[in-house]
Amino acid sequence: MTTFHRTYIRSIVARLLSSRVPVCSPCNRRLFSNGVIEDNDIVLLKRVGSAAQTAPILSPRLCANGKLKIDSDSISHDHIIGQKVRDVVISRKKRLYRLSQPSLAEYTDYTPRLVTPIYAQDASAIVSLLDIHPALPAAEIGKDEERFEIFEAGTGHGALTLNLARAIHAANTAPPTIPDDSGNVPVQDGETSDQMKEAEIALKVAQEKYDKWRYNRKAIIHTLDVSQQYSAHAQTIVRNFRDGIYFPHVDFHVGTIPDYISGRLEKSLLPFLDHAILDLPSCDDYIEDISKALKPNGVLLVFCPNITQINACVLGIKSKGLPLFLESAVELGAGSVGGREWDIRPVRTRAFLKAMAEEAVKKEAEKIEKLAADAGDLLEPPSPVDPTGTISATEYVDPLPTPGVDGWELVCRPKLAPQRVILNMTRRIVRTICQLAALTAVSIVVVYFLDNRFRVLPSALHNVMPAHHPGLVITDITVTTCSQVNLFTSCRLDADEWHRVEKDLYLGTGWVSSAYVHIKRKKEEELLPEDKVVVDVKVGRLDPSNGQKGEENERWESRPAGLWIKRSAKRHASDSSKAITAVDVLFGADAVDPRNGWQTIGTGLLLDNSGEIQEAQLSVRRGKPSTPPKAVPRINDNAKFKIMQVSDLHLSTGTGHCRDEQPVGLNGQRRDCS
Repeated sequence: MTTFHRTYIRSIVARLLSSRVPVCSPCNRRLFSNGVIEDNDIVLLKRVGSAAQTAPILSPRLCANGKLKIDSDSISHDHIIGQKVRDVVISRKKRLYRLSQPSLAEYTDYTPRLVTPIYAQDASAIVSLLDIHPALPAAEIGKDEERFEIFEAGTGHGALTLNLARAIHAANTAPPTIPDDSGNVPVQDGETSDQMKEAEIALKVAQEKYDKWRYNRKAIIHTLDVSQQYSAHAQTIVRNFRDGIYFPHVDFHVGTIPDYISGRLEKSLLPFLDHAILDLPSCDDYIEDISKALKPNGVLLVFCPNITQINACVLGIKSKGLPLFLESAVELGAGSVGGREWDIRPVRTRAFLKAMAEEAVKKEAEKIEKLAADAGDLLEPPSPVDPTGTISATEYVDPLPTPGVDGWELVCRPKLAPQRVILNMTRRIVRTICQLAALTAVSIVVVYFLDNRFRVLPSALHNVMPAHHPGLVITDITVTTCSQVNLFTSCRLDADEWHRVEKDLYLGTGWVSSAYVHIKRKKEEELLPEDKVVVDVKVGRLDPSNGQKGEENERWESRPAGLWIKRSAKRHASDSSKAITAVDVLFGADAVDPRNGWQTIGTGLLLDNSGEIQEAQLSVRRGKPSTPPKAVPRINDNAKFKIMQVSDLHLSTGTGHCRDEQPVGLNGQRRDCS
C-alpha cells in the first residue's frame, strides 16, 4: 500500500469518526476553535509534498455540497468539513493539502481584495506606534467611564481595521450573539404561524440586547470610506474573520471627513478622538479638521506613499499654527522590523533670521520718524532703536511674513541605524573568528598526528615540528683499522654511505696502523622501512644484554674495538629523544664534553696499543641539537654593570698543542687548552 492510499484511507476514516457539532441556528458563532472544522468556517490550505513553492489557498465559508476551486483542480467542501486542523485532504487530482486555521496576517493577505491592503507587517507596526493599552471593562454596566475611540479615514480592505480592533477589544465586555443583518427569520418546512412569531420575537430581543451592548462599549474603532462598495467589502472581511470576533467593536461609516467630524462636534464641542489615522490622498487637507476632534496628547498618524506628502503635512501644520508637533516619521517596508525612522523638521536659516531682524529694525525707525514729524517736535522717540539690531520689548512688532515666504525650510533625511544592529553584527564577526580559530586548532592537531604516522607535510614544515629532528640520524657506527704495510686495507669506506670522523684513534702514534670511527647517517625523510636507527651505544668486551637488569630481551650488535650498538626499526624511532644524531671522538681517560647535549660513553674504545693519554672515547648527541640560552645582562641597583670581553679562546676536544698561543710561552709554556 502506497503512502497516497494510506493518507486517503486515513482521511476517510477521520471524516467518519469525527463528531459533528450541531448548529442551533444560522446566527450561531464560535469564538474559539474546538479543533474540528465545521460549516461556515474558513480554512487555509497548504500544498504538501510539492517541490514548487505554491502560495497557500484561503477558502470561502464552508458549506454542504460546496466546492473549492484551485486552478484546474478542486476540493469538495464535504471533504473538509469534519476534519481537524493539521489534517491532510486530497483534491480531485489526487494532490495533498494540509488544513490550518488562518492567522490574522494570513487572512488579511490572502482574502479577495478590491483595493491594495495595508500588509500585515505594516499594520502591526502602525498599531505598535500608537502604543494602545486599553483598560479592562468595569464590572457594572453603565458605569461612568471615558470612552476610548480611534478614527480611521480610508477603510480600504479592512486589514488595518482588524489589527486595531484586536488591540482594543479587551476593553469591552463579551458581546452577545450578532443578529442576522437581513432581519429575516429563517423559515423551515412544517413551521406554524405561532412558531414563526416566536422566532420573530426572539430575533427582536437579540437585536435589542446587541444594540444595548453596542451603546455601552468603552472602546470603538470608527472607520470611514467615501466608497459604499469598498466599505461593504471591508465589513464582510472583518465579519468573516473567526466568525466575527472583532466585528462588534468596529463602526463602519460612509462619507467625508468634514461631514463626520462636524456632525460629531455639533453634538458635543469637546474633542472625542484618542487617536486618528489618515490613509487617503491629500492628507494635509484634512489635518485641521482632525485636530479639532483630537484629544490632548492624542496621536495623528498619517500613512502616505512618499516623503513629499509627509513634507506637505509638516509644512501645513507649521503654516496654519495647528496644535500638533511631529514626533517621528517612520518608513515602513524598509527591510527592518518596525521600519526606518526619518528626521523631518522645519528650520530657519541664520541668514534669514538676521535679515528679518534688520528689516524689523528699519520699519521701526521709519515709524518713529513719521510719528515725530506729525507731532511737530524734535523730542526723542519713546522707543529708541537698539544699536545691536534687536527691538525694544515694549513696542509692538508686526507679525512674521506670510507662509511661503517666511523662510521655513525642511530637514528631511533618514536617521542612522540604531547601535543594536552594529552590536549584533560585531558579535557575529567575533563568533566567526572563534569558529575559524577552533577549526584551525583541530586541523593542526589532525595534521600533526597524520604527519607523525604517514609524513604528509613537506620537509620544510616537517623538520620544524617539535617531534622531529631537522638534521641527520645515525643508522650505523663502526671502527675501521688500516695498516700502511697491508695494501689491501683502507681506513676510508664508501664515501656515499659512510662518513669518517677525521680523528686518528691512535693520535698518529701508531707505527704502521691507524684507526677511525665511521658513521652511517641519513635524513629522516630518506629513511626506508628496513633502515634502523641507532638508539644506544656502549663499549665493553661482553654483550650489554647479559647481566644487566631490563636488557635481557634487547638485541645489541657488536662492532670492532669493543663497540656495541642498539638499533630500532620502529616507526617513531627517528623522532625519539634517544635517537643518536651525532658522534664525535674525545681523547683522555678523564675527557668531558662541554657542549650542550653531548655526553661521553664513559669507557674508552678497546684498541690494541692505546695508552691512558691517547685513550679514545666516543661522545654522542641524542635528539635535536639544543640552542644555548642567551645570557641576560645583570644590572645593579645603582645602574652599574660590568663587561668582560674574551678576545681569543680556543676549545679543543682532544690532546694536542694549543693553536695560536698568545703570548707565547705563558705559564712556563704549559698547555692550558682543554
